[in-house]
Amino acid sequence: MNRRILMIAAAVILALLGTGAVYSYVKNADTRALAGKQAVNVLITVKRIPAGTTASDVRSGGYTRTDHLPSDATPQGSVSVIDTAWDSQVTTTDVQPGQVVLRAMFGTKQPTTSGLAIPGKMVAVSIKLSTDGDVAGYVQPGSQIAIFDTFILLDGKGVPSGNKTGGDKNDNWATKLLLPRVDVLAVSQSAPQGTKGNGSSPVTSTDPSTAMLLVTVAVSQQDAERLIHVARTGMPYAALLSNDSLIAPGPGVDNHNRLAPVFPGGIKAP
Repeated sequence: MNRRILMIAAAVILALLGTGAVYSYVKNADTRALAGKQAVNVLITVKRIPAGTTASDVRSGGYTRTDHLPSDATPQGSVSVIDTAWDSQVTTTDVQPGQVVLRAMFGTKQPTTSGLAIPGKMVAVSIKLSTDGDVAGYVQPGSQIAIFDTFILLDGKGVPSGNKTGGDKNDNWATKLLLPRVDVLAVSQSAPQGTKGNGSSPVTSTDPSTAMLLVTVAVSQQDAERLIHVARTGMPYAALLSNDSLIAPGPGVDNHNRLAPVFPGGIKAP
């Protein structure tokens, strides 16, 4: 009899211990599950945010709303507010409605250069060169060139002594170095051009001498101003340089010897 009672008591104790263990496991599992379901605040987009929109505009422009998501369902990097420290940054891509706002959506604004590698603090400027002014086509991206300008000098009254059409023996043309060494970023060639009978509209020509080479160079602001001015008023010409080419500003030459003579000592009769 005593043995039976002991066995029953032992069975009850084991049952209680097993029940306690199961209860403890289930309770901990529920705690773990609830921890994963804990709600956190996130920002959700309510309308498309175009690429390039500043963080400050996103914050004040009605682009987002606050919502709650389970912590285990929240994307990494999600944000609940747009920090004012990001105000100068912009969205790097379009953000569609219904997306969780992520920190990685904002970055430093970069100007688009379409793949053209512009050296720091420089600007890219393109000029047209005639086929006889581009070193026979040897000017290529990565080349270094000097740029010269040929122009009409003014007379004593400040009036041009001729015109671009030339032909007058009194025309005083001059040529001077404009930019001693610039980097070529890109080169492209236009189709040969001519003009219609009225001289107003360009048309495609079969004459290769009318083709123009478009050369894009990296220059400072000051040099860009000079280059653009010459492209509009003068006749730019390129010289291809090597690392050892000696090139430096000088007085230039003109055919009336006001700058420096084209032919030092004059031209002697045969």
